[in-house]
Amino acid sequence: MKKLVLIEIVLTVMVSCFPSYKINPKSDRQFNLSAVREPNLAYVINSNDSLKDEAEIIEFTGLYKLSSDSTLTTRLKLYPLTTKTTVCGNAMIGSIITLGLLPTRFPNKYVYTYDIIKSKDTITRNLELDITQQLWLFNLFSNKKNFKKQAGKAIAAQLSG
Repeated sequence: MKKLVLIEIVLTVMVSCFPSYKINPKSDRQFNLSAVREPNLAYVINSNDSLKDEAEIIEFTGLYKLSSDSTLTTRLKLYPLTTKTTVCGNAMIGSIITLGLLPTRFPNKYVYTYDIIKSKDTITRNLELDITQQLWLFNLFSNKKNFKKQAGKAIAAQLSG
């Protein structure tokens, strides 16, 4: 009996933990990243390991190609990605009981901030990203598992529109 309970717990954890990410509003989901113009070469002035995710997100926008050349005229100063919403795990109960057959959605709002520094001019971009995380068994087959790529697409859609 103990083995059966242990197997069920392990299966429940394994099965109900396949995340995917959706951009809101729906019109931004159809944004085509290949429609973005040729990416600018940019140097991140505060590139360190703690901002590695933010640097990957800015590359996924297709607006910038990051370089290690500190003499470039376009420089970016990245700030940590912040979350504006708090999430309660109670919504996962249905997914856990049904072994992942019932999807669980967590609507999250993030703030992505960076500065564009050209010569002596500084432009601050403060973007609010509305990205929903969904946990569901069938997300195993989803192509939207990469949060950074979805965040980059949301940023590019906001800046182009």
